Amino acid sequence: MNIEQQFFLRVLSDYLNNRESTAENIDWRVLLEYSKQQQLQGIIYYQCNNFISDNHVKESLKEAFYVSKYSYMQRLIILNGLTDQLYKNYIEFSIVKGYEVAKLFKNPFLRTMGDTDIIIHSKDREIVHNIMIKNGFSCYKNVGDEWYYDKNGFLFEVHDSMIHPHDGNEYLLEYFNNLWAHGRVADKYFKLDWNFHFCYLIQHLSGHLLFTGVGLRQFIDIVVVTQNIELDWLLIEKELSTLGLWEFTRICLGFCHKWFNVAFPIDVADVDKMFFDTVTDKIFKDGVFGQYNQENKVIAPYVDSLVYKDRSILVSRLLKIKRQLFPSYEVMKEKPYVKFLKHNKFLLPLGWLFRGVYLLFSNKTRPEIQFGTNEDIKRRAEMYKRWRL
Repeated sequence: MNIEQQFFLRVLSDYLNNRESTAENIDWRVLLEYSKQQQLQGIIYYQCNNFISDNHVKESLKEAFYVSKYSYMQRLIILNGLTDQLYKNYIEFSIVKGYEVAKLFKNPFLRTMGDTDIIIHSKDREIVHNIMIKNGFSCYKNVGDEWYYDKNGFLFEVHDSMIHPHDGNEYLLEYFNNLWAHGRVADKYFKLDWNFHFCYLIQHLSGHLLFTGVGLRQFIDIVVVTQNIELDWLLIEKELSTLGLWEFTRICLGFCHKWFNVAFPIDVADVDKMFFDTVTDKIFKDGVFGQYNQENKVIAPYVDSLVYKDRSILVSRLLKIKRQLFPSYEVMKEKPYVKFLKHNKFLLPLGWLFRGVYLLFSNKTRPEIQFGTNEDIKRRAEMYKRWRL
């Protein structure tokens, strides 16, 4: 780690442990970039505003701090209005992840979020859509089992399942899509039991780590939940062990202990220096959702085969080519040049043919198949094993 990374982690540790941060001789512009990539500018400003020596950095962080404050309040107003409408229409729904976790922060607005996740029953899909459109939301994307809405620049994702189905995760689907058995209605919507919600945060973190990469914010969420909620750790260990995620959880908490100097009421994994340095370096390269690390995009298509099915690299490569040449129905039905697929899944082979002709004769960029080297794939697969995934 460089000195700016060490300082960055120390500031986050100070915030989580209710300590004041102290100044150091660092390159503030490098720190600013880290804070942007991790979407943690507000916390950095909150902790460091009294001693930031670079005026440009201070103003940039200050602006982000107040934007997050404004955004939190506006999102709350919009969501409260939507909650009222859904409740009046007897729609059972739940709000998960960022919005609920933010309430546990000592400064809720410092837990930034790009969107708000709402879970509904499949049977209520059209009713919910009509309610949202009637109340000023615009639906700008409809893909598979999730739908994207915008209101005044604030994004909302509506799902009828908590996790995406893919090859090998059927046992996770069965568990997390039974969310309605793990909570109760409060404040007009279905609030998940925090033990179940914590398990979901762990699963969600594992998914991002595997497929797209992950930053520090999701680990901070875990710390904040454990600091503010009296969890039933025996129950959590039982549930996550059944899901194959308990050892991964202990490793996550081990990293949180080393990064943020926080304690947990359970025995966390001891993370060795080499693994710690490798993961920390990747976390900083990834950004909040891995979008800054190009390698994630190259390796991600192999994850299903490598992790969930334990297939060879050769088989994983062949499956990747198959997925790119012959996309799934859920992907294809959203393509504007094959609208006839919308309600006619049996025409999928014809859709593939249309797609081939369309890409051949249009000016659109041809799909690029990035293979990644065997060395890169093996290194990533080894890292997954170290995470116990």
